[in-house]
Amino acid sequence: MFTTKSVSVSEAGIASPDATHLHLQENLVRVREVGRGASGIVFKAVHIPTLKVVAIKDVPVYGKGQRRQMVRELHALYANLVPLTESRTAPVRMPSPYIVSFYDAFVDKPKNCICLVMEFMGVGSLQDMVVHGGCTSEAILCRIASSVLRGLAHIHANRMVHRDIKPHNLLLNHAGDVKISDFGLARTLNEHAMHTKTFVGTLLYMAPERIGGGDYGYPSDIWSFGLVLLSVALGRYPLPTQDGFFGLFDSVANEAYLKLPPDLFSPSLQDFLDKCLTIEPDERWTADQLLTHPFVHQFTPDATLAEWKTFVGGMSEPREKSLQDISDAVMHRVYDRAAKCFVPQSDYGMSMLTPEASSRNVILPPVETSLQLGLANYLELPPATVFQVFEQKRIEYEEKLLEDHLCQSPQSWANSPGDHRRQSLLGSSTSVVVVADDDPPPHTRRPSFWTRLHNSVKNLGRRKDS
Repeated sequence: MFTTKSVSVSEAGIASPDATHLHLQENLVRVREVGRGASGIVFKAVHIPTLKVVAIKDVPVYGKGQRRQMVRELHALYANLVPLTESRTAPVRMPSPYIVSFYDAFVDKPKNCICLVMEFMGVGSLQDMVVHGGCTSEAILCRIASSVLRGLAHIHANRMVHRDIKPHNLLLNHAGDVKISDFGLARTLNEHAMHTKTFVGTLLYMAPERIGGGDYGYPSDIWSFGLVLLSVALGRYPLPTQDGFFGLFDSVANEAYLKLPPDLFSPSLQDFLDKCLTIEPDERWTADQLLTHPFVHQFTPDATLAEWKTFVGGMSEPREKSLQDISDAVMHRVYDRAAKCFVPQSDYGMSMLTPEASSRNVILPPVETSLQLGLANYLELPPATVFQVFEQKRIEYEEKLLEDHLCQSPQSWANSPGDHRRQSLLGSSTSVVVVADDDPPPHTRRPSFWTRLHNSVKNLGRRKDS
């Protein structure tokens, strides 16, 4: 059990008044690893009852510092708790659509880590956009700025400083959302202390007041955001880094590094960045003020959505590949659960199942149509494509279950893992015997040891019934 002031996390999940409707760990199946960093490893996963794609972040909690960071992240994420399934009660707090949704958390004892279950952002992060050469489209830059600023306005309104705004922590999806994630370094302020001084975070995106070791507050997040947007526009980090800490400290004050090429970008965007990257924190615009800037209102969300989907299409996994992985993971879990319904082999590879029982139909249940429709909508694929892939996977695992089940029947003892041990212990062989011309007909031969044993078991069953 991992416990904070208001949240307890166990192997089953979160234990708190708001979390009675959440799923259990056993309803999650991992699809593949999607990323790893200093704070943990992230997996793409599926919540089986809803067929909802989620992210699981494994965060180790070996040391005191790691546990402290986990407490901060849990408290920040808990404020954005969203049910995976429909709830009859209204949420205590309205979650922000500009912050990655938090679904649940549970303890993984073998790994000695806390597993955070969160919204899966299928495109990646703004860092991926920077690595791919950046983006010169002001329509897309406007969409990014509007979303991140709304998220920061929500965070700051709740007296919280994120302290690690950088491209890696701003996540993207196909729907056109840009959301803030990773609250492991977040700090909550109070009305009597509007600044903090702790030197934590990513140095490259720190505000000047933070690099200099002074007090800082909400304006430091705005500087980091401005530097992120500038990096995305240029397709690279704008400040020189070859001279280390002191070189970075000097270059922050050089306005030449904070300018966009005037032939590629509008004066409106440059003015917007100037308001974010003002050296004096008291003169830096707030998130609410920046949301009133003309640049943010140049484009409407509907006008930029089509361009967004075209741009990020090359950065994400093909939807057909994602469907194959999801359907395989889901039907594999259905297969595992169905396999537990059959009698397991003994140490000698024998089963008490009769031939009649082993020949009965083995059917894996299909996934509900409504859930497949929801997945088709999420992946933006035709429903018929999703139905076809899931049915193919269902048949594939149904045949596997049938084969595995038949391997436990008396007819297949000769091929079972315990055959060699039976021969060595009992001196009996189930190998094929070549019949000579002068051998007696098969119906007059003495039944084999295993046939007699099976018949004896059947007779015992009949006597018991009578």
